[in-house]
Order: sequence, then C-alpha cells, then structure tokens
Amino acid sequence: MSTNSATPNILLCIADDLGEANVTIAGSGATRTIEVHNVDNSGTDIVGAMPNTSLLLRNGLYFSGAWAQPACSPTRASIYTGLHPWKHGVGSPMGNPVLDSSAGLTTLPNLLPNSYVSGLFGKWHLGGVSDAATPTDHGWGRHIGTLGGVLPDYYVWSVVDSATGYTPVALDANVDVTQYATLRTARDATEWINANAADPWFATIAFNTPHDPFHVPPGGYDAATAGNPADDDYLFNLMVQNMDGNIGRLIGTSGQPGGLRYFPPIAADQLSNTIIIFIGDNGTPAGVSLEEHKTEIYEGGVRVPMIITDGQALMNEINEQAISPRFLHASRVNATASQMIHVTDLYATIVRLTDPAANTFPSDMDAKDFSGVVKNPIIIRPAIKPPVIRPGGIPTRPPVIVPPILNIVRAFNFSQWYTNSGNRATIRNAAYKLNFDETMNPQYSLYQYVSGEIPDLEYPNIVDASVDVFNDALNGTNADAQTNLNLLLDELIANYQQDETTPFPDPR
Repeated sequence: MSTNSATPNILLCIADDLGEANVTIAGSGATRTIEVHNVDNSGTDIVGAMPNTSLLLRNGLYFSGAWAQPACSPTRASIYTGLHPWKHGVGSPMGNPVLDSSAGLTTLPNLLPNSYVSGLFGKWHLGGVSDAATPTDHGWGRHIGTLGGVLPDYYVWSVVDSATGYTPVALDANVDVTQYATLRTARDATEWINANAADPWFATIAFNTPHDPFHVPPGGYDAATAGNPADDDYLFNLMVQNMDGNIGRLIGTSGQPGGLRYFPPIAADQLSNTIIIFIGDNGTPAGVSLEEHKTEIYEGGVRVPMIITDGQALMNEINEQAISPRFLHASRVNATASQMIHVTDLYATIVRLTDPAANTFPSDMDAKDFSGVVKNPIIIRPAIKPPVIRPGGIPTRPPVIVPPILNIVRAFNFSQWYTNSGNRATIRNAAYKLNFDETMNPQYSLYQYVSGEIPDLEYPNIVDASVDVFNDALNGTNADAQTNLNLLLDELIANYQQDETTPFPDPR
C-alpha cells in the first residue's frame, strides 16, 4: 500500500532553468523561507515569494552544495540513469538528444522494487516515438506532457499521452485556464497519483517552467513584487512564483491564480507517506541569472537548489500540528546540508529510500547514495577527546574538542557539457574547482573556495573576476594550489572523459 512507511512514495519535482544563484534562503525556524530573486535592467531588486516551496524547505533538508549538469537533457539523463553524460551519451540538449533505450542502461523506474508504479508528467527531451526513447520505453508506466525541449507557448500548445499512443492533442489555455502548461502538468500528476493510491508510486513532475519564453502566467502580475513587468527578469520571477502556486495545488494549499485549486490535491494519507524532492535542472539562463548562466561549467551554471522533504512533517505544518517526521531524522528537518551532492546521486538515493537493502546497482554507476545524510544526525562521534594523564595524575594536555564528522557523500564533484563544437567540464573537491574548456588557451583554470563559495565570477579576462591560480599551481609557486591541482587532475584523468571516446589531457 502507498500509505505503508516501509514503502514510501517518491515525488520528484524538477524546475526547468532555476539555478541556485536566483534563490535566497531567508529567516530561520518557523519563519524560514525560500524566495526567487532577480534584478531588472533598472537595478530594481525583484523578490518573489514562494510560500509552498518554503513549506518544503521548513519540513525538509536543503542541500547548499548540489550540482547538476550545465543543461537540461544531460541532467535529466543523469538523474534517470545514475551516470554522467560521457557514459549515458547525452552531452547537451542540442540536436534532439536521445537517451538510447537499446544501450543497456538501467533507468530509475526499472531499479525500484517491483511493487512500485511510475509516472512522468511534463518535459522529457530525451527522445521520441521514432527513437524508441520515450519515458515508457525507459520504464515509466505513464507519461503525459511533452517529448521535446522548449515549449514555444505555455498557453497554446500540444500535449501527448502514452496511454493514447503519444498522439498530440492541441490545447488553448486562453479558452480553458486549466490547460496552461504548468497547471496542466500539476493536475495530470495529481490525478495519476490519486488513481494509483493502492500501490507505492514514483512520480516525476518535470515542469517546463521557468524556461523561456518568458511571459505573464495566469493571474497576471503580483502587486507585491517590485520591478518592471516588461522586463524578462520580472517575467522569470512571476513564472517561478506561478510554479510555486501549482506546487500548492499538489499539496493542498491555495494555488495561483486567485487561490483557485481547480482539482483535488494529492490525498493527505498519500502525501504523509511521501518523500518529496525539489530540484533545479541547471543554472539560470543568461540575461536573468545573477551569476554565471546555464550551459557554462562555472558555479552559476551547475549549482542548483535542492530540497528533500518529509511528507508527514509537511502535512503536520499544513494542519498546524507538532512536527513529527516519518522519513527524515528530526535534526535534518528545517536544516541545511553542505555536503557535495550531484543530481546523479538521486538515482542511488531514491532506490535506497524505497529499499534500504538494495544492492543490485549497475557496475559503472556514478551515483552515490546519500540517504544517510537524510536519515542520520550530523554528529556521529563523541565531541570530546579525553586528556592525557602522566604519572602523578597531572594532565599533560587539556581535553580536545573534536570536530563533528559529516556524512561525507563524495570527495569530488563533476559536471560536463559536450557537443561537436566543443567540450567543457568542471571538477571540484572541498577546497578548489578545476575547469576545462578545450576552446580556451590554456584549457584549464583553477579557483579556490572561500567559505564554500568561489568569491567572484569564473569568467576569464574580466575585471573583478575570481583569481585563476592554475599557472601558479602548475609551476609550483602556490604549494597548496599545486597539491589540489594534482588531486583534481589525477581524479579527472583516471575516472572521467570529455565525451564517449576522448580522455582529458594532462597539462603537467
């Protein structure tokens, strides 16, 4: 049954083009919120409320160091296969990418326990019917949404449904607002979930939004949001707020526009037995990003917001009850995890959340299981080392405070993009970030983290850019940088490739 805590439901929500650079975590405790933040062409701060995503935040664990691939299709393929692009073959979203169903890949629905049913709603962008690469070709039992990439119009568009042979059906939200793409995706997912209440389920809601074309969603402008309504930054902000409203429809709070719900939410007993994952698929687009943008291998292109929420804790807050999580450790609710995480890791983690004893993973899997970060407290060893006592009972040194051990997931994080016109990639450890771009001279650049952040932009040759220490590391004038460069290069060259066939060069 899908209300049995031994078989939690999984709800994976993917926001298209929402990078970590454009979200802000504000407040603490019961007033902690997540907001979408832009700056328009006149310099006005545009801050949009996300009350429903804030509910997910307060009743879940926020991952501040999560990376994706630099673009949508590679990220989605990595989530669904547990592999990096050079292994699954989708290096970019260019040229109608195909996740080959005949390549021997074990996709996520096929690795879940047999009792689970799986549905995908919204964007796919990994192949179509003629490629034998639809979601149903890859193990999902139902798909309603779009097979392609960019949605040319959120109001007037065509939906496909695997249950009717993927025949496109024309929709017009100007006539029926419930056909607006973001709202329709939320409704289709909710109706499928409620219809499958007898079984544990895995539902992927792959929103098209806030990907361009930027526009005013149903409900118009939010008078509480300052800024220029004609500016793309403002429209992007509105689209994120509208997505948040539709998340509200999913979980049973008021949605937009006007608080109208349009369809019944996910049943409360189902939601209480659900682990909800909210994540962006890559950085924010150029022109509206506050840092570097999607398609680039800089922090702004690969760092994304990620929240894992306990459904029972969420329902507790909605019903104004004491918070009592079912799946997350209590210390992880309304908290932040700083570990390096990659979207690829969701593959192993979702499987282990549904079956903690699972051990039949593909041998070439890149994903790391971080379910322990969700389920376990932060400190896992005593915090005080006792004093050393010499003869006569006199201590030779006082007690030593030992730092807590984090649930370390990975020592390195890696992301990449490759096409016929150029390959680029990035790899980091706890201290430094190494970028590779085969079109640049030199091809490598190296940046140091300060308090978990690259202090400035990673663009080469611009004023106020971060300091590239690659040459100092290479020639040995910066010993710390050299040590980390060697660690990063050794890892990169030994365990990754530029594409399916090309190794990374060694500049040493």
